[in-house]
Amino acid sequence: MTEMRGTKTSFARMFQPGETGADTIKRVEIPLIQRDYAQGRDERGVNSIRADFLGVLIEALVGDETVDLDFVYGEIGDGTLRPLDGQQRLTTLFLIHW
Repeated sequence: MTEMRGTKTSFARMFQPGETGADTIKRVEIPLIQRDYAQGRDERGVNSIRADFLGVLIEALVGDETVDLDFVYGEIGDGTLRPLDGQQRLTTLFLIHW
């Protein structure tokens, strides 16, 4: 039986050896079952939600604070993280980090 573990970490630290207690994550592979990235949608009401979300992220970056973006659930094997939940969060963090 596979053991499930949870680790609170940052986006950057997630890729450091030993951070997750599992294999070192070298890449992220998005399974085909995941929906497309949705943060760029331009539907009614989305702009307000996006502005609020970005405001919180900017305040955290400027103030050197943390923001809890919930969890990423998936499996790590052969250095690859395959998220089953959290792909939108990972993609957003990657875009900010990039």
